[in-house]
Amino acid sequence: MATGNDSTGAGPQCPSKWLDTPERVFAVSTENLGSPFDLLNCVLLRAHAVIMLLNAEFADEDRDKLDEQIVLAALWDIQANLEMAQVFLRRLDTKPR
Repeated sequence: MATGNDSTGAGPQCPSKWLDTPERVFAVSTENLGSPFDLLNCVLLRAHAVIMLLNAEFADEDRDKLDEQIVLAALWDIQANLEMAQVFLRRLDTKPR
């Protein structure tokens, strides 16, 4: 799905000058990244966990539904985790070998 985001992860509705998420405030150091496998695994496990919670939301017809704002925040969390994985992979790719 196209999000209209530029390379900084900021979409047209959210210019990069706004510090609206923790990911925009904190910068990842390129030194001592630790285990690439562990870092990427952590980000992907977070996204997977949120997807599983959303899956339960739509699979059970008999339970009360979550507010649309909660579902939207969960989708934003998935997007942020996947963007973090992309940034990490780009930095890993440019790291001297």
